[in-house]
Amino acid sequence: MFCRGFQAVLPKIDDPELRKDVQAFIRQEAAHARAHDNAAQSLLTRNGIDSTAITQFVDWLVREGPLADPPFGVTVPQALHPRWERFATGVVASIEHITCFMGSYLLQNESWEAAGADSAMVALLKWHGAEEIEHRCVAYDVHATLGGGSTSERITQVVFGLPFLLALTLAGSDVILKQDPVLGERKLRPWKPAFWREWRRAARVGHLPSISWLAKEQLRYLHPRYHPIHEGCAETAMAYLEGSEQQQWMNA
Repeated sequence: MFCRGFQAVLPKIDDPELRKDVQAFIRQEAAHARAHDNAAQSLLTRNGIDSTAITQFVDWLVREGPLADPPFGVTVPQALHPRWERFATGVVASIEHITCFMGSYLLQNESWEAAGADSAMVALLKWHGAEEIEHRCVAYDVHATLGGGSTSERITQVVFGLPFLLALTLAGSDVILKQDPVLGERKLRPWKPAFWREWRRAARVGHLPSISWLAKEQLRYLHPRYHPIHEGCAETAMAYLEGSEQQQWMNA
């Protein structure tokens, strides 16, 4: 979805540096899509986890549903198309804000290693977090180039995009949790209080962000002077990417 949307607006971007950043963003997101597909189709399946239900629903959302272009197969009138493009890129920008502050959390977290977490998984999470920080400004700058960026627009984007992202995250968690050979027996499901009690316990020892922290980070997107350049630490992210074995693996 990100790749299609940004490929469509690329001819409208005159700034050569931003064009270059958008082209890199498209390549990066295409690599993300392939990596996630491979993980769902090989790693999860090989370990007895069937993710078909959630991946088919996401496919419908971005190919035929409200996140498709055109949404629900309804062609957007030509006169309204620039406004639709601005809205769509704004929704991506609002999602990129979330991935940026989550990227900072992933990159800074030190509790997983101390708890004996799998080193390859920790490296993958931190690499992913660093990458999200690295390209944090691209979607927002494209949205601004198309005339967006007002506080009212950001409120609309959050109202539209955040429920989708939360629903998909919790639904995806549920698909995996109920099939997990260990956690499945504990009946940890997102709509049950036990799930959130476990979340609070994990947050207290630093394994997960707290709900209050997530809310605070999200609300910053609505500040009148918001710009993602002030989010995360680009120097730390780039240093991790340059020295990461995971980065070398992704480039192989």
